[in-house]
Amino acid sequence: MSKTTTKKLTIDQICSQPAIYVGRAVTLAGIFLGWGYGKCHFPPGAETTSPKTRSDWLIGTGSDCAYVTGGHPAGVNPANHEDSGCHIEITGIVALSDDGGVYFEFKKGRRLVSKSAAKDKTAA
Repeated sequence: MSKTTTKKLTIDQICSQPAIYVGRAVTLAGIFLGWGYGKCHFPPGAETTSPKTRSDWLIGTGSDCAYVTGGHPAGVNPANHEDSGCHIEITGIVALSDDGGVYFEFKKGRRLVSKSAAKDKTAA
């Protein structure tokens, strides 16, 4: 397997076989959960506390979530609860905390729906 996995994966897939992915760049398409606004389920193998800094935030895929450290996509802010729930795509390096839990080191990402488009959908 190359150092970068271009196939979009889920948090559960990565946490169920972390040895395959640790140190590799992966792409996740999911929901921006900011600093924990909304429902969050950590699958077995995921880090359940902020692994690096108080600025770490959460991404969700399906019903699962995981922490991301080292930045966030432009157009979303972990402190803004109104950004929670928007669709994002990130590329990050799979890492393990000191306790052995999976988290992601942010490399790049984007918000998939503009703020104005998201507001238009909720107003409809």
